[in-house]
Amino acid sequence: MLKTQNNEGQSYKYGVINQKQGYLPFFNNKGLGLITASKMIAILFNRQEETKPLLTITNVSPYSNLKLLDQLSVFCEKHGIPLAISTSTVAKNTEMHAYKRFTMYLRRLEDRGGVIFLQAPVIGGATADNAGELSELFDNYLLNLAQNQVYPVGISAQGFWNQDRVLRNSALKKANYQMLLPNKKVVYLDQDNQGGTNSRSYLALPASSFNKIKHQADVRFAMPTALTFKMPDSKVKLKNLKEQIQALNFEWQAPDEAINSKIDFASSSLAFQNGQYLVNGKETEVEVNSNMENTDKLTPTPALFKGFFRVEGQIITVFFAIIFTVLIIFIAFGRKIYKNMFKR
Repeated sequence: MLKTQNNEGQSYKYGVINQKQGYLPFFNNKGLGLITASKMIAILFNRQEETKPLLTITNVSPYSNLKLLDQLSVFCEKHGIPLAISTSTVAKNTEMHAYKRFTMYLRRLEDRGGVIFLQAPVIGGATADNAGELSELFDNYLLNLAQNQVYPVGISAQGFWNQDRVLRNSALKKANYQMLLPNKKVVYLDQDNQGGTNSRSYLALPASSFNKIKHQADVRFAMPTALTFKMPDSKVKLKNLKEQIQALNFEWQAPDEAINSKIDFASSSLAFQNGQYLVNGKETEVEVNSNMENTDKLTPTPALFKGFFRVEGQIITVFFAIIFTVLIIFIAFGRKIYKNMFKR
């Protein structure tokens, strides 16, 4: 049934279930339409259980404004809002400072109770023959992150990855927790339409699709759902994001209470159980190095060269001042000659 959002609360029939068959006259893959359809499907298959939405920030990458992400995680921790992110990463140049800085901010997020989903890369030019390379790529992703004490709890990818044999078997199956993002550009390597089953698959929905709902507290989610916001790239957008999060009247899912995940890659495993990270079955703590932020600052100029650069700058200033003065004299002299040409 559908109910109006006014005070009358009038109900309308939306879907029909007759024994083992269900019928929907209209399907919408956003907001309340999808939530209502999923509820009918849950009733049809006798899987009626309500879940809380997982607040998720997508489009995080090593090139994001990581200080804004840090400020957002501080905000969420202060207000008791559980936070998850979907982040891409790199498999090469992981020894460089930029990567160390990237993982430092991810450790800070973990230390504040946030969790991380490893986001699958964009497909370009790959074929079914690249299955081994894809699997190795994800192994490198996970290995390099784990070596820097960043422990993803699952893998996120566009939904079509779960309907492709190569993408599913070589990447998604490494994790028993997945987040299926909206399709943007569908590129199949070996489409078989045989979606895999997992311990949990979050369906990612833009949080903006719920903005017009007046009684958000009455919304019930019949399937694991991630409400997503894009990573902000400015202070103004961060401020707007904080306001949008506070405006949503949802009870958010706490990862330490709901997530019991495991990722197997190469000869290693990462797990997240009862809020505790495990590496190859052993509990581990995330160590946050607060001093590393100082390395963001530029290395000061050695004292030996300070005077040299100051004197050199003064010489260049005087040089250009002389040139500028000479040019003014030439312009004035040339203008006078030009005017005399037209005098009789």
